[in-house]
Amino acid sequence: MFQKRLSCVEAKLKENSNLKDFPKRLSCVEAKLEENSSLEDVPKRLSCVEAKLQDNPAVKSLSERLSGVEAKVQDTSSLKDVPKRLSDLETKVKDHSGLKSLSKRLSEVATELRDEYSKKMVKVETKMQKEDNELSRRLTYCETKIQEELSEKLNDVESKIQEELSKKLIDVETQMQDELSEQLTDVETKINNRLDRDLSEIHNTSELNSQKIKGLRKLQKLLKCKAEQNPQVTTATASCSASSQASTSAASTLPGHIQSLSQRLSFSVKVYPEAGVPLICDLKLLPGGLVLASDFYNSSVKLFNTQGHFIYTHILDGKPLRITVLNPKSTCGWDVAVTLKEKCHIALINVTQQKISLKKMVTTTKPCRAIAAVDQGTLAVGYLQSFGVDLIDLSGNVIRQLSSGMKPNYMDVSPNQHLVMSLTNDKVAKLKLDDSSIVYLHRLHNQRSLSGIACHHQDSSVIVDEEIRTLHLLNARGGWVKELWAHPIGAHAHDLLHAVSIQDNVCVCCTRKGTAFVLDVLY
Repeated sequence: MFQKRLSCVEAKLKENSNLKDFPKRLSCVEAKLEENSSLEDVPKRLSCVEAKLQDNPAVKSLSERLSGVEAKVQDTSSLKDVPKRLSDLETKVKDHSGLKSLSKRLSEVATELRDEYSKKMVKVETKMQKEDNELSRRLTYCETKIQEELSEKLNDVESKIQEELSKKLIDVETQMQDELSEQLTDVETKINNRLDRDLSEIHNTSELNSQKIKGLRKLQKLLKCKAEQNPQVTTATASCSASSQASTSAASTLPGHIQSLSQRLSFSVKVYPEAGVPLICDLKLLPGGLVLASDFYNSSVKLFNTQGHFIYTHILDGKPLRITVLNPKSTCGWDVAVTLKEKCHIALINVTQQKISLKKMVTTTKPCRAIAAVDQGTLAVGYLQSFGVDLIDLSGNVIRQLSSGMKPNYMDVSPNQHLVMSLTNDKVAKLKLDDSSIVYLHRLHNQRSLSGIACHHQDSSVIVDEEIRTLHLLNARGGWVKELWAHPIGAHAHDLLHAVSIQDNVCVCCTRKGTAFVLDVLY
């Protein structure tokens, strides 16, 4: 039976075409057979089993079956030649000619497949290249067409915009020219009227003075003649001549103008134990020799007297900029408005001779910088970031606009209700509060860094030049009259002169870093 099975295996192996790994498999089978124990002791082992099971009646049939198996095994030829037969079979398999032809055919098929694949790939690549070229050509055409259409549309839009802009510019230029011509006509008319009036006044004054001088000269000649006749008249002639010269000089000088400023003392407004060095943005003189200053760095307002003695400091909710007094004629207490940087608030404080207290905060539409009190309930304000000057009440409501094109740095109100301003572009301006008309708006000659400004009783004003650290006198038309005072250290110091205030016969100015100067006003 084993031989039959081996023959079947051999036949199947011969029929199988894929026999490349069969020698290896046969070697494995051979090794397993060599490791297996010999089958020669099978009859002996069966006899032992049969002897042990003789007493068991249930095993009789099994012994019979085993005897049959033993007989079959004895009839079968020895299995010792199995390795040899397998080796022969392996040799036959190795020498099988079909496998060699199969390997050759497989290599040929692989070569054919490679050639066919390469040809197909070349065709596919050629086709894809053609498609890419076609797509690039179509894209180039589309881009060219789109660019042409866009350029045409852009040209149309640009031409339309240029036409509209040219029309609007022509309209704006025409409107501006009309407005400017009207304003220039008004200004020329006002200037001519004012010049005519001033010239007539000067002419009348000069005629009057010339008549007085002629009369005095006639009197002098008469006195000389009498003096020659009588020597006692010599003293009278001298006194008459002196009075003539005095009247001439008095006629040439306008009454009430400041002649000079004389420095009385200086002091520092720094107050310990505050951490920061002060930055004084503004100050105001109060009756009774008091000085109120705004300290930007320390967010406070400080009260001093003109002898340099510190009285009180009050901390504000913000950085103070400019201050103005609403009731400067009061003698016991003063209401003061303070603008705060980058806050839409104005602080209203009450100042007495010993204390400062907060009354309320006024909410405004925009942060304010310049401020000036028109009366006890009205303020003129200039804004921190935008152009314009407005009149507001103490609730923050805008009463009316004074100017839309000015950006003031400092402001003050003259006794005859004129608003004088130093602007951020280093120009000076004056407005009438009743009709908002411009009295003057110009740049001063050789003045490049204007800051604080203050009025006095003859409608002239004193203005600060920061760079050269001097105070200058301006007349009622904003013209430069003369230099009133210069910083004793000179123009090369780093601490710039900043703010000024005048009341009666006292003027106080201050540098940014807090050095205050008290000056006597000589008229």
